[in-house]
Amino acid sequence: MYPKYAEENFSEILKLVQKLTDVANVHGSTPAQVALAWLLATGPDIIPIPGTKSAARMDENAAAALLQLSDQEVQEIRTLAENVEIQGTRYPAAVMATLCSDTPPLEQ
Repeated sequence: MYPKYAEENFSEILKLVQKLTDVANVHGSTPAQVALAWLLATGPDIIPIPGTKSAARMDENAAAALLQLSDQEVQEIRTLAENVEIQGTRYPAAVMATLCSDTPPLEQ
């Protein structure tokens, strides 16, 4: 089990999922497309690499590049993502020990 995705964190994770779903509904898109569009909107130095297991998902992911989020939507998603209270690491401790890089802090 991945600690970050443990049952006790699900209510917090679902808050973020709900926001992505709400924005997706406004744009007639999927929450996954909104997540990718949000990443693309964060700056030219961010390049999302989505996992894709089917041609349909590849098409869905590519369409995210056409989705234009408003500055307000980008900020609302960022604020929620920064303030969601999710405890634990992404991977179990044994896997975390093998990782050899850290993500630099986000510049505002």
